[in-house]
Amino acid sequence: MTPETRDVLSRYYGYAKGALKRLGDPKPAELKAAAAEGYKPGRLEKPKHDELVRRMREACARLDERTILSAFVAGVGGSWLRGRQPLVSYAFARHLEEHTADPTPGYDHCRTCGIPVKAEIEVADTIVRWHLGSVWNEGHEEYALDLEEMLTLEPPAPTAADRAVLHAVLRAAAESPPACTPGELEKELARRKLIPDGSKYGRYGILEALAEVGVLPNPLVAPSWDRFVTQAERWDASKKSKGSARSDIVLPFGAWRGALGVDWKRAKKLFGIGR
Repeated sequence: MTPETRDVLSRYYGYAKGALKRLGDPKPAELKAAAAEGYKPGRLEKPKHDELVRRMREACARLDERTILSAFVAGVGGSWLRGRQPLVSYAFARHLEEHTADPTPGYDHCRTCGIPVKAEIEVADTIVRWHLGSVWNEGHEEYALDLEEMLTLEPPAPTAADRAVLHAVLRAAAESPPACTPGELEKELARRKLIPDGSKYGRYGILEALAEVGVLPNPLVAPSWDRFVTQAERWDASKKSKGSARSDIVLPFGAWRGALGVDWKRAKKLFGIGR
């Protein structure tokens, strides 16, 4: 995605408030150019569960984990915002086994992986969010799109400044009081102004990603980096979580507390960032 297309789509979908004020609504010619690049606003993909599982496995097999880990560091630091989401998608897909959809009666999501039996993805909307730094660990059906696009990109190496930002984020978590909640940690990161884009949900997403790979530990679910965690396991663990059932801070980060701190050994192994 070129910077021009990113700006057009961010204005179209209303993500970049500054761009909306500065540049106004996209012109038909701009939208046509975005569509020619493969990002037509409103275009839907409607893949089925089994197809998405196959696509994720195939894309994941072609990606190098060191590329994914380095891209995340660059994403946190701000030199390449697109690098944030692939860590979550890759962690989910790396142990995903081929299986057929097994939905809970009355629901559309597979109990094994959480992917809908029939998904619906607006491609341009989804991808531009990632290019603007969005990252989250729900909406598993989108991960195939993420990993497939990563195969076409050349992530830059993280800078020393990127690494310093991630280290500062981890230090903030490690220094938290024992009773610190996920919401309080996010507010502390905001107070310290550590993450360049300054978005509340950008901060939450980064913390969720760190929890998914076990750098921010929790007592309820295993790191998805280590093994596949089924949707049924997540549902059961959510019932044991001390957070509100209506909270948008989902597991695994939702079960982190300050007393759990940071798994520095894992942070060193994955990101090369130690205590």
